[in-house]
Amino acid sequence: MPEGARGLSLPKPSLRLGCGHQGEVCDCAAVSDTPTAAQAATTMASPRGSGSSTSLSTVGSEGDPSPACSASRPEPLPEPPIRLHLLPVGIQGSVKPSRLERVAREIVETERAYVRDLRSIVEDYLGPLMDGRALGLNMEQVGTLFANIEDIYEFSSELLEDLEGCSSAGGIAECFVQRSEDFDIYTLYCMNYPSSLALLRELSV
Repeated sequence: MPEGARGLSLPKPSLRLGCGHQGEVCDCAAVSDTPTAAQAATTMASPRGSGSSTSLSTVGSEGDPSPACSASRPEPLPEPPIRLHLLPVGIQGSVKPSRLERVAREIVETERAYVRDLRSIVEDYLGPLMDGRALGLNMEQVGTLFANIEDIYEFSSELLEDLEGCSSAGGIAECFVQRSEDFDIYTLYCMNYPSSLALLRELSV
């Protein structure tokens, strides 16, 4: 052994296992495969190691830090379960009505609103006027203003009752066909319209 090499000795390597904490033991399975262990073995086998003062304890300090141990990581919190409110396919009421069915429903709703307005006219306006409690009109003037509105109200109420009893668009159409002649009741009302309009202008002067 050369004389200059006798006074040089490698310091005792410190114990570094797994996580890089001195004196601690890690249960990581890949400790022996880390780049730090391979670099230490290469340094010990190098011919320059006998004349170098580099300690094995410093190997790996300049490179990337050792990966953290998986055992020290906290367990993720469980996520709440996903709940989907799904309706079964083919249940009653889930099928959209056809265009014909929508038209039929609109006819019934329109007739219902029309009958409601007719009832308001007969009960809230015609009744007080016929009793002489409003405007001081005589019976002839009241007849001119409203014509046969009471007969129209009665007819429309019966028609609405028949329409509401129909369960299909075809039944609604058949109801109008059966009552086609009864719609002549509007003839008198339309013929009386010019006279009622003239009376309204006279009363408003």
